[in-house]
Amino acid sequence: MKAINIKWDIDEEFKDSVDLSDEIKIPDDITDDEAISDYISDETGFCHKGYQLVKKFRVSDIVTVKETGESVLIVGLDEAGYTVKNRAGEELKIDENRLEAMEASYEIPVTWEMCGTIRISAKSAAEAMAKAEKELDYIELPDDGEYVDASFEITDYTEPNELWLYQNGFRKLCG
Repeated sequence: MKAINIKWDIDEEFKDSVDLSDEIKIPDDITDDEAISDYISDETGFCHKGYQLVKKFRVSDIVTVKETGESVLIVGLDEAGYTVKNRAGEELKIDENRLEAMEASYEIPVTWEMCGTIRISAKSAAEAMAKAEKELDYIELPDDGEYVDASFEITDYTEPNELWLYQNGFRKLCG
């Protein structure tokens, strides 16, 4: 079992100086709500304002509905069960026992930088720079481009279902 979406009780001035996970694995022998709450605080040394318990899955997991074999995205979790979104975009409420884990192939959007040179005709270096800046949106990419070291990174996305939409071609996350 896991405690997820933990809301830490930390003063704003200290939030950036501590690195607390928003989920913690709970040992199988701890099942009482008060004991779970104490365990979270004891393990981290910090108080919290609440959490959600999940046995198998968490928000943003892609799982299979056992009866239909359909893959769905978990978009929410509450006492009544999981809220999932199917590929048609419909949200359904499903009990954990009707879901099973699946391994999915994820396409994670990434970016990187290239460095190269362009040729500009001008009477001075200052004029060449001014022309380059003015025409930047219309200049063709250089043929002599090289990868900028350490520029490769995962493109930010704010919500798990954005990755789901990206997987299905509904949203372009890169430029």
